[in-house]
Amino acid sequence: MIGCIESTLNAAVHELIRKGSDSNREWTHDCLKAIATLGIDIGYGVCPYPENMSGEWLYDLIWYTEEKSDWPNRMTDVVLVLESEWSQKLWDIRYDFQKLVQAKSHLKMLICSDLTGEMIKSLVADIEVFKAKDESEIYILASYDSCKKAFNYGTYQVGGAGNGELFKMFSEACQSKEFANV
Repeated sequence: MIGCIESTLNAAVHELIRKGSDSNREWTHDCLKAIATLGIDIGYGVCPYPENMSGEWLYDLIWYTEEKSDWPNRMTDVVLVLESEWSQKLWDIRYDFQKLVQAKSHLKMLICSDLTGEMIKSLVADIEVFKAKDESEIYILASYDSCKKAFNYGTYQVGGAGNGELFKMFSEACQSKEFANV
């Protein structure tokens, strides 16, 4: 599933670049809409619904399952919680990331831009000090590299090999950046 999310996000960004968009609002809208549509295609409930991406419900985007009933349907699980933050200020990124840390979801995704190694260390520290984490949680980090015009991806599984090893950073290209020191 993580590969599908990454492919979908890559396709959305490719289209934004093709259109020449440099609006954070448009990037947020189009990226979230693409991932929302993927969630529906897989069979999940999605909030907000892709045709009405003007608001959010608790988080920028969630995928959920529900038990069908007469009314109202009952939410049974949250599969993905996603936050996006295009600011390059650590405080702004951590503000959204900490929403993910406390969220009750299997997958937790942050979409952001141009992270440094120090920023990543700070995000990992936020996970590690949080007492109510669950070993089944997987964090997906998608950091847009504005020089390469592409996302770099990393994952972190709570309780994963190496007792919560740092994000396995991104692509070979990141090895030459600050990420190599994380």
